[in-house]
Amino acid sequence: MTLGALILNYQLLYILLIAVLGLWAVVIGVQHWRYFVRQHPPVEYRPTANAERWRWSDPPTEITLRKDDAAGHSRLLLPDIRSGNSVVGSIIGYALALGGVALLIYVFFLAPPTDQSEGGRFFVSVFIIVSGRLLLDLDSRLVAIDLQPDCVIFVVRYGIFLFHRIEVRRNTVASFSGKVQNALAMERYQRNPHYYLFVQRRLSSKRFITACDPSQGSWLIGGLENWRAK
Repeated sequence: MTLGALILNYQLLYILLIAVLGLWAVVIGVQHWRYFVRQHPPVEYRPTANAERWRWSDPPTEITLRKDDAAGHSRLLLPDIRSGNSVVGSIIGYALALGGVALLIYVFFLAPPTDQSEGGRFFVSVFIIVSGRLLLDLDSRLVAIDLQPDCVIFVVRYGIFLFHRIEVRRNTVASFSGKVQNALAMERYQRNPHYYLFVQRRLSSKRFITACDPSQGSWLIGGLENWRAK
């Protein structure tokens, strides 16, 4: 056997080994996903007796969600789990966004009037800001849901400490639904699947990412549907 043929055989063996390891990792991931889903079966939402129907009921103890009631709203606090990778990504996202803003300030307020490169710097700064925002979007999580008599407010965390409130009127919602993240769509170091919350409006649909397990997700979907149908 020639040296070239021997090298080729080793290369094929290496490629086969990588393929087998990759397939093994997929099989292990799917098995963990199935076990996780079986361990968290759907939980029925039951309205609290003699309470205003638009408010959240008391979450069952087995799903470990917290409720915070006030005079004008009823808030459900969702789990918020952050990994080391997400924190690093958020810090990079903040740095890019702030750097882009600083470049914009320089272009419009500090650059010499004779500088001919303003247009290029403007587009570069916009690109940097958008890149930072995309990194923050990767770690966006729905962390709370505020119910009010005629609207629901979704509180979304971006990165580490930025929060955005999205208000949806009850009469614009067609339905709420939920779905467990597909096993094959999970990231390499992601421990458990996400739970997606879908808000179907008359002409559009909005998806939120939560760290809820399937039991928690099914219960909050039931609560949102109960609020919508009140």
